[in-house]
Amino acid sequence: MMIKATDIAIVPIIADVAKQGFSFLKNDYTVQLAHAARREYHSIFQQFPASSEGFTYGDLLRSPIRKKNISSSTGVGEPYAQVMQSTYFHESYPNPVISELFQLITTVRNQVTGAPADFGRDPVKDGMWNACRIHHYPQGGSFIVGHRDGHFPAILGDRGYIQIIYLISEKGVDFQTGGGFIGDLNGNKIDTETAAGMGALVFFDSRILHGVADVDPLEDFSLERKTGRLAALANLYEYRGN
Repeated sequence: MMIKATDIAIVPIIADVAKQGFSFLKNDYTVQLAHAARREYHSIFQQFPASSEGFTYGDLLRSPIRKKNISSSTGVGEPYAQVMQSTYFHESYPNPVISELFQLITTVRNQVTGAPADFGRDPVKDGMWNACRIHHYPQGGSFIVGHRDGHFPAILGDRGYIQIIYLISEKGVDFQTGGGFIGDLNGNKIDTETAAGMGALVFFDSRILHGVADVDPLEDFSLERKTGRLAALANLYEYRGN
C-alpha cells in the first residue's frame, strides 16, 4: 500500500545529514516498491535504444530516453569518469510502478529542501524540471569514480545540497561485487549496498565523497544485460525553454 510522502518524518533525516553526512530511510513499503520497480524496469528498458546523444525536456515528453554514459567526464563537464547508462522517464509516462517511485522521490526531495510539494513538475513556472531516471550499472566493470558534486549544488543552492538515491537492486542477487559508496563527515567509507540495501532511500550531502565501485568487473559487459546495480534519482535540471 502506498504511503504518503508527507507522512515521512523529515526532521530526523535532515539532522542525520547535518551530523554525519547521510541518512537512510527504509520500510516495508519502500522495499516492496523497489522490487516492483526493478521488475518493471527490466521489462521495458531494452525498448529504448541506448544513445550517447543529448536530449531536451521536449524529447522526453515523447518517449523515455536511454543514455549511455561512458566517458571521462559528465554531461555537465565535471571531470570524473563513469561507465553506466541512465534511462530518463517523464513523470506522465504510463508505467505505474516507476511513476509511483518517482512521485515518492520528488515529493520527499521537495520536503527535505523546503520546496513546494510539486516543485519541478511545471518547468515553465519553476525554471527546473524533475530529472527522473534510473541509473543502471551493468555487470562487467561499470562504475562512477568517487567524486564530490560541484555543478548542481552551485546552481541549486539548498535545493541541491541533499541528494537522494533509491536503491532498487540487491547486492548478492543482481550483482556480487562493487556498488555504491559514500563517505561520512569523518572520512569513513560506507558501502550503501550493505549498510542500507535494496529498498532504501539514501540521503546524503552531495558535497561529500560518493561513487560506485566496479560492478562485477570479471563478467562480460553489455548494456543489454538485466543484471547489475540499479538506483533511481530525481534531482532538478535547469529548464531551457525546450
